[in-house]
Amino acid sequence: SDASILFATLSNFQKMDPSMFTVWTNILRRFPKSKLLTIEYAGYDTAIKNLRTEFLPAHGIKADRVVLAPQAPWVDHIYAKTAIDMMLDTSSKNGHTTGLDGIWAGVPTMALGGGATMPARAAESIAEGFDSTVGLTYSLKEYEDMVYEFAGNKHKLNVWRSHVERQRTLSGLFDTETWSETFSRLMQATWEAE
Repeated sequence: SDASILFATLSNFQKMDPSMFTVWTNILRRFPKSKLLTIEYAGYDTAIKNLRTEFLPAHGIKADRVVLAPQAPWVDHIYAKTAIDMMLDTSSKNGHTTGLDGIWAGVPTMALGGGATMPARAAESIAEGFDSTVGLTYSLKEYEDMVYEFAGNKHKLNVWRSHVERQRTLSGLFDTETWSETFSRLMQATWEAE
């Protein structure tokens, strides 16, 4: 990418809402040489057309600043994510597979916590399991301001990225062996309780 900073939101379009997209357009205006990457999920052709003809012009953003990447096999998808400077998570359904994949790729992720529904609390749960709440915010304003803070300071963003890359191997979030042992013990206890 020729972007000065490559933001990405890799959730499908049904998870995006106007208030969050307004925040993203504010961010794109603040960093005029940045781009926002998203994925060609099913139905993307209609969604991207609406974004490029209605939403982006209304916010003063050129259509070519929201770029599409094709869907790819999981390993290629994770590898491609390493080129992203910062993930911008959605609000109504955050974290989940996209959030975990971003962390595994070592990408700093901005997310909203404190959701009223389970799908809106996943990013906060991931942050707790990751033993790091850097990038976890509790309002759209805080979310936007924190993006400005990190995206406007390459050194600070690189420190955060190093933290994510280090923490993914130290936290319990990806400790499959311990998780499997615990799950096995719980299944055995459930069986014995019958």
